[in-house]
Amino acid sequence: MKKTVSFPISRFVWFLTLSGLLLVCAGCPQKPQRGETPKAGTQAETGAETGTQAETSPETPDSSDATGGETSESPDASGAISQEEIDKYINDDEYMFEHLKLDEPIVSDPESLVRLLPDKPLWIDKERKHVVLQGWVCQNRVMLEFFLCAGTGGIRTFPYQDETGQPAKMLQFNGPKCHESIFSTEVSGRALHTALLALGVEQGEPVKFQPKFEPPTGGKVKLTVRWRKPDGSVEEHAGQELAVDEAGNPLKSNWVFAGSLFFEDGDGEKRYAADMEGEYFGVSNFPSLILDVAEESSSSNDSLVYTANEKLLPERGTPVTIILEKTE
Repeated sequence: MKKTVSFPISRFVWFLTLSGLLLVCAGCPQKPQRGETPKAGTQAETGAETGTQAETSPETPDSSDATGGETSESPDASGAISQEEIDKYINDDEYMFEHLKLDEPIVSDPESLVRLLPDKPLWIDKERKHVVLQGWVCQNRVMLEFFLCAGTGGIRTFPYQDETGQPAKMLQFNGPKCHESIFSTEVSGRALHTALLALGVEQGEPVKFQPKFEPPTGGKVKLTVRWRKPDGSVEEHAGQELAVDEAGNPLKSNWVFAGSLFFEDGDGEKRYAADMEGEYFGVSNFPSLILDVAEESSSSNDSLVYTANEKLLPERGTPVTIILEKTE
């Protein structure tokens, strides 16, 4: 007989969260009361914060498809979960996790795109002199430090049931800065840096704070974001419209190609700060950013200026196409 341990659901989620595996801002499903059917929270209760499968990924397969045929072991009637199951969740980020998918990039002429990486969503449009990349909405109602960060999203299935009797699911993003960024992408920072150089954007210098503040410099880059609405039509916004201040005013500053930082680690290996930190495009100043705002914008948690524009942004997990264009 398989050994089991008594491990209530709420403590199980707490344990995983402390282990750094649930990198999300949304709350986790709560422990059911004794005698009640375990549940993870209905869509009406959780809304955009939990990113349920029905809300963000209508084409996500059922639990058996979503895990490549793996079946999660459910707790027994007492709520006990096997130690083997606990270890899988702790040690394997990919366990019972189905990655979000991407469709074709939303551009007027897909044939004009030249793919820069064989397995990542990054292109150059030589005719229009654009860089095109894809990602997802990872946050749509939080205080911001970043516009775009490194990270991937997916639906994770948990070893207990929701109120419908189905395995509980939750949208989560794996990336160190996904909790404070509007968008995430699986494209590397180095690849984005190279694409901007290929586009002819002049690389400048990152922000400096000592001995006095010096804003980042570099060629200006215009950001445009597109996504498909539920009816299939395309919605498009300038990047500045998607980050607003307390009064609801859009970001005024341009983005400039600061270029992040290269450095050598203790083993003499050359590292790129944007990749090390997962920080790509900012709305607050950081030396590690590839694109930074050309103004003084605080990164202090007590003084954050911008929030995600939830009035315009779609649901978390929505695929997006981001167009980068060199401007004068």
